[in-house]
Amino acid sequence: MAFENGHFTTSSASTAVAQFHLLTNVSKPTWVAVGTQVPVPTQVALQTLVPAVTRFHDPEPCIQDSSVTLETQSAPKLHQGYTRLPNSILMSIASGRLIRSEMQVLLVIARFTISFQKRHAPLSKAVLERQTGLRGPAVLQAITTLEAKGLIEKIPGDQHRPNQLGLVFDDEWDFFGKPRTEKPKPTWVAPGTQVPPPTQVGTATPAWVPPATSPLVAAAT
Repeated sequence: MAFENGHFTTSSASTAVAQFHLLTNVSKPTWVAVGTQVPVPTQVALQTLVPAVTRFHDPEPCIQDSSVTLETQSAPKLHQGYTRLPNSILMSIASGRLIRSEMQVLLVIARFTISFQKRHAPLSKAVLERQTGLRGPAVLQAITTLEAKGLIEKIPGDQHRPNQLGLVFDDEWDFFGKPRTEKPKPTWVAPGTQVPPPTQVGTATPAWVPPATSPLVAAAT
């Protein structure tokens, strides 16, 4: 059946179906292949654990941190007590030979060495920066100048150990404040030299002396 000129007319079934699809604009059904299945996701067992990452302890950074450790342990005592300075260091400061940054670094080195009875102390650039308020280049320049002037000595460190810094003392200055006791030098004896044993002196036997004769006895005789 079709609608033409205001009247319905009869047509074949195929024509009617075709016209019905054109009027309703129904899309063709999507064909799905039979047997196509979506795979089920594999379940992970609860006992399956990711192995933990093994962390190896490197002892070398601890050595590098010795400078910070010394600073931390000394912090409560840095503003207490007194520090003895050798006169050579004191007069170098008083004479105007040193600029401000050099005096600051020199006094900090003295504080961390003499006060704790150490000849050298691990003092990194970062620790000296915090204790003096100076920037890194100024700290390094002060260390170089003080070393060139013969006021401090440096034991170079490496990537694992900080520099060891200490003052240069005069020979007559007592570092620990205790009297120095010099050990007697051992007497050198030439090899093969033997001291002969002492000769014993014999004791002489006193001779017998007859008693003296009385004069009266002699006259009677």
